[in-house]
Amino acid sequence: MRDSSPNPPVTMASLTSSTLNSIFEDSSVAAQVPDPDRKIRVGQAVAYKDRLWYCIAAFIALVSICHWLSVLHKTLRNLPPRSSRSKVSFKRLPAALLDMFRALAFRQTISIGKSYTLNFAEVFLTSAYIVLLFTWSLVNSTNTKGMKFDPKYWANTAGNIAATQLPLMTALGMKNNIISFLTGVSFDKLNYLHRMTARIIVVLTWVHGAGRIKLGLVGEVAWTHPWIQCGVLASTSLSILSIMAIQPIRNRHYEVFLLTHFILCFIFLLASYFHTQVLLGLGYYVWPTFLIWGLDRLVRALRLVAFNFGYFKSKSAMELDAHVDILSPHFLRIVLYRPAHFHWAPGQSAYLTIPTVSGFPLEAHPFTMSTIDVPYIEDEKSSDAGEKGSETSTSPTPTTGAVVKKLVFLTRIRRGFTERLLHAARDNQQFKAFLDGPYSSPPLLKGYSTVILIAGGSGVAFTLPLLLDLVQ
Repeated sequence: MRDSSPNPPVTMASLTSSTLNSIFEDSSVAAQVPDPDRKIRVGQAVAYKDRLWYCIAAFIALVSICHWLSVLHKTLRNLPPRSSRSKVSFKRLPAALLDMFRALAFRQTISIGKSYTLNFAEVFLTSAYIVLLFTWSLVNSTNTKGMKFDPKYWANTAGNIAATQLPLMTALGMKNNIISFLTGVSFDKLNYLHRMTARIIVVLTWVHGAGRIKLGLVGEVAWTHPWIQCGVLASTSLSILSIMAIQPIRNRHYEVFLLTHFILCFIFLLASYFHTQVLLGLGYYVWPTFLIWGLDRLVRALRLVAFNFGYFKSKSAMELDAHVDILSPHFLRIVLYRPAHFHWAPGQSAYLTIPTVSGFPLEAHPFTMSTIDVPYIEDEKSSDAGEKGSETSTSPTPTTGAVVKKLVFLTRIRRGFTERLLHAARDNQQFKAFLDGPYSSPPLLKGYSTVILIAGGSGVAFTLPLLLDLVQ
């Protein structure tokens, strides 16, 4: 007996439900027998992804509120007279509790094998995210006949949940992202969450694929359809990328990882878009990731032009070149100057691209700026160069009397870019360098009566500007 009920009209209000109907059952059976679970499955697929995002948005909002309240408190509070600081005061209790929480959450670590060490905050966020995604993927998957974990329920729900997390995964991996601005957590620390979400999405995509295989790849979901092949291509490329991102592999071949990361990400996102859009019309789950990626690249391009404009105006803008000093066989000092409109906070970092040393075009590496944001006049540079002798007298300088910013990077030599820079600096100490930044969110030391800075080796590159800012 054939179901003769007409299909509902496709409108903006019913677009999601109507497009999901064709895929939420075994097409070889659904064409003959009405499925009483169809409406329930479609409703869950629409509602559960929204509820998941409500949870994530609420957590981001909570962290953001705490961050901005902390910034406001540090900025406005007045330190008590030194004579009264030794007295016990309950007014210090909130700050003491906050410091205790930070010590437990960020300083206590758990070793996972030989490669990974996670702090308690990372363990909590990872566990909570796994629970959230798999709960909304598998919950209420018992059909009307009493069959628990019916793959018609969880197979496609898992795929939908994974697709809706792609914008979040992309945003967490961008250098310029709204999450970092709201929460005060720098992009390099958010990068762990970027990798974590990607790996959980990998698992969900294969859960989605296993469910579809169990239901049977026939009819509109047959393997011969290109949109199904795109789904397998997307899952495979993200799986390979997650393996390449394992810390020992990533650290050992970082330049190779950067190149493969770009190629596989493009393949994954493009294949994901076609997989979700061709039959289901759900490409709006994926296309925001291209927008997020494009906005990040646009901001970075604008920064490159704004802070390296001399190179675009004149190919011989030697005043922007970097001067590299070999302090020891394991340590380099990179000095360069940028226009007065370049600003940064103590402890922030910048990405440097040195075309003659980089392994491939636009290869950029982060380094912490060891100087503070103060105007620097050419006359001062001349006197400094005279004091230090001929070692720095060849450093490129801007026009006499020009107000510029001096940036110093203290860099430990590792295998790869810095090792190539060391070899190149033995023959030539002046290089054309493109700067992109500033990045990261260093601690705000305002409002503290006592500050203790501890650093070892190249760690002084981070603590030195914090100390100089306090003195300033």
